[in-house]
Amino acid sequence: MLRGVVLVVAVAALLVVQVTVADRLALPGGGPDLVVPAVVTMSFLRGARAGAVIGFAVGLAVDILPPADHVIGEYALVLCLIGFFAGRARERAPGAVLSAAVVCAVAAPLLAAGLAALLGDPRAGQAVLVRSWIPLVAYNLLTVPVVVWAVGRALGRERTRVVRRIWRRA
Repeated sequence: MLRGVVLVVAVAALLVVQVTVADRLALPGGGPDLVVPAVVTMSFLRGARAGAVIGFAVGLAVDILPPADHVIGEYALVLCLIGFFAGRARERAPGAVLSAAVVCAVAAPLLAAGLAALLGDPRAGQAVLVRSWIPLVAYNLLTVPVVVWAVGRALGRERTRVVRRIWRRA
C-alpha cells in the first residue's frame, strides 16, 4: 500500500517538474522528456504487466495536462508500449535497466511521431521529425541516467518473493 502511494506521489512530482521546468527550457528542438525514463524504471521494477498499466496511467496523465495539444490517448498508448517493453526486458535480462531506458528514450519519440502521423496530425511531417528528433533523443539520452537513478532510489528495489515449502515429499 505504501509503495503504491509513493509511486503516485513520485509520478505527480515528476509530471509537475516536467511541465514547469523541462518543457519551459529554451533549448533547440524542445526540452528533455523526463517521463519516458521514469516509466522505464518503474516498469523495470514491477514487470511487464504492471509496466503497461503504469505506462498507460502516466501517459493518460500527460495527455490531459494543460499544455497538451494532441489527441488524448496518444501518449497513453506510446507509454503503455514503452512500459510493457521495459517490463519484458526485465524478465529477459534482469540487469539491463539502463540499456532498456536508452532504447526506450530513442524509440518513444519515433512511436509518438508515427502515431501522430497515423492520427492525421499536420505537425507530424517528415521534416519536423528529422529536425526535432535528433535534439530530443540527445536530451533524453542525457537525462536517462539521472532519472533512472532518482526514480530507482525513490521507489527502492524490486520485491523478490521467497517461496517456502511447508510440506516434504515422501
